[in-house]
Amino acid sequence: IKLQPLLAEAKKNLRYKKINIQKTNTNSLVFSSEKPKSLFALYKDQEKKYALTDNGRMIAIEGDEKKLIDLYGFLPEEFKTKDLDQVNHAFSENDLSKRVSLVISLQKICTDKSIPLEKIIFKENIGFFIYTNSIEILLGFDSFEKKINRLEGILLSEKNAKTQITRIDLNFLGKAFIKRA
Repeated sequence: IKLQPLLAEAKKNLRYKKINIQKTNTNSLVFSSEKPKSLFALYKDQEKKYALTDNGRMIAIEGDEKKLIDLYGFLPEEFKTKDLDQVNHAFSENDLSKRVSLVISLQKICTDKSIPLEKIIFKENIGFFIYTNSIEILLGFDSFEKKINRLEGILLSEKNAKTQITRIDLNFLGKAFIKRA
């Protein structure tokens, strides 16, 4: 048996992040696979339909979706009528793949900084908003690491403040605009 065509066919299955096939002896094959980790819940027609995984693919939601971070505004309108295979094909092309990379890196930065994410909203002409501890934070389109570092400093310095922060705009270099309740 030739393993390469078998491996190529198995890798078409988007449910798996890594797939390996090994010949153990003349009559045996060993399949090993790793499932991608679901990170975000994507909505279609106001209903949780898909999960965006750490390898940048969308899959149907299965299992405990309460652990997923809600992601709104992520899919452009033209993709909302397409099926999962068509959307995944589009994810590897154009601007959508860049958007996938940005949202996955944003989630990783927030996790590394112990900033709990409640949800992320993407708006075409404004960029990314994150929500943590009921605070809306505008991040824009880039420099997430610098902005999250500034956010971390703001949250630490405001820990004992008497008025609650409701919104932080980090979309400007060097300045953070803070709105209070």
